[in-house]
Amino acid sequence: WDDDEAAELVRTNFPRVWGVWDRLRPVERADVFRYAVVYVHGGVYADLDVECIRPIDTWPGISSSDGLVGIEGIMQDEEEMRRVKFVALTQYCQWTFAFAQGHPVLRRALDTVVQRVEDGEQDTLKKTGPGAFSTALATIEPGVKVLDGNAFATGGYGNSLTSTNATLIRHYFRGSWKLWWRKEPVHGVPVTEQEDESIPMS
Repeated sequence: WDDDEAAELVRTNFPRVWGVWDRLRPVERADVFRYAVVYVHGGVYADLDVECIRPIDTWPGISSSDGLVGIEGIMQDEEEMRRVKFVALTQYCQWTFAFAQGHPVLRRALDTVVQRVEDGEQDTLKKTGPGAFSTALATIEPGVKVLDGNAFATGGYGNSLTSTNATLIRHYFRGSWKLWWRKEPVHGVPVTEQEDESIPMS
């Protein structure tokens, strides 16, 4: 998928989202596109900097669930959430997920994006990123399997730093658009306070 194809998918299928498309930054459009393309087609989404550790067809619940999501982190309170720069008390990974075609979680994520744009939200993490995705998952429908932190977020806050038997993928943050929270390079990615406006949508 290139930028034009992503825009056409949104224009054709999601008129409310298309109405705010021009108000989104490139990385925000990439967030929206992942929800939209899986809503339209169904399947597994993964960022380009995700390595598959276990074959997808062996993932727990992949063949028996309507949705598969992984927890990024569970915060004890809002103070911890602010300290580690999370945007939800229970924050879900949006760099990898799987849903059946037309799943309501993805529709709620898209509706949340539109509402937050209209409300003037400026924080990308809240507007289109894990904040919007986690809000859509505030109610877990029957048929959606939730995996613990090590499944999709090994190496992340509060999870094992090395792969475990539960690790299904590794996310290397190589395409991260905002790395200001890092004190040291991770997986060879240099520390920077600049934002990358050229995240590919494929």
